Amino acid sequence: MPDQEILRKASARARALKNTMDMVLNSKTADHARWMAFPAFYKQYNPIAETYVAETGDQNVQRYNINKIPSAGSVIWPVAKAHFDQLYTDVQTIVELLSDYQRPARLTIGFNELLHPEIIDVASAHYESGNFRNAVLDSIVAIMDRLRAITGLDLDGDNLINQAFSPAKPRVILSDIETESGRSDQRGFMEIYKGAYRGIRNPKAHSLVHDLDEMKVGQYLVFLSLLMRRLDEATLNDVTD
Repeated sequence: MPDQEILRKASARARALKNTMDMVLNSKTADHARWMAFPAFYKQYNPIAETYVAETGDQNVQRYNINKIPSAGSVIWPVAKAHFDQLYTDVQTIVELLSDYQRPARLTIGFNELLHPEIIDVASAHYESGNFRNAVLDSIVAIMDRLRAITGLDLDGDNLINQAFSPAKPRVILSDIETESGRSDQRGFMEIYKGAYRGIRNPKAHSLVHDLDEMKVGQYLVFLSLLMRRLDEATLNDVTD
């Protein structure tokens, strides 16, 4: 009998992956940079497919040998796009297969429901083992990795965040920047992402000493899940450098 909770989590991860790929697909970023995150998408897809097969016994889903996936730097963009297109078809298939296991609407929300699937992926094992520092640090890294994947920028920290969200030439649009309230939201969250990087990531990366306990790390993970979800909901803008 399939484990319903495992399949619900796999369904959430598959839908989050499709959302990210949809953002790339709908982006106006130049082709030479647009498709180059395909190796990361393979790495996210494969565990979802393996989980589905293990729980259902259905072998009719595509799985990949990750060790044979080429690096982005070793292929030209048409090849990268071909990989992206093939994987996108596979992701659509797995989303449809897992659709029966989407979490039903509930009147109350527990801790796990507040967490973004990608935050669960990178943080849950650390959290459950009491490795609180790495649970938070890896979640911040996952957000920065997502920003690089959807923008094609090979940057980090303030440089990455400024170029991604700058209201003047945003690559990632969080709100309607044609309105004052939308521009305020864009500017505000740009500073929040920078604050998370500076105030959470940097101290945790530069020292093994921390003041994290189960309650505090749980609150951090909910906050970082909000930042990841804002990226799910964003639209991408083509920016000519």
